[in-house]
Amino acid sequence: RQPANAAFASTYAFGLFQNGDVPAALKVMSGLSPAQLREPSVAAYHGMILAAAGRRSEAAAFLDEARKARLLPEEERLVSAARTIISPPKPYQGYRGGT
Repeated sequence: RQPANAAFASTYAFGLFQNGDVPAALKVMSGLSPAQLREPSVAAYHGMILAAAGRRSEAAAFLDEARKARLLPEEERLVSAARTIISPPKPYQGYRGGT
């Protein structure tokens, strides 16, 4: 009913994301202004959705902005999981065991 309300839109988009509909979640978030998307709590949800969509560099910027948000522990865990998704893989260091 209020697609321009960032709190409502991000909550709705997160629900779509949780149900596996990442494209629909992205579409809802695209209705928000750049300033709204940069609000730390909204940025947290947008970053999670972007990470799930494989848009790593975009997700990273929003997840960085989310560091300013006061999130619930459950939200912190979701943001942490999204950061893990977008982290580049660590290079293989080879076996370093003894003989």
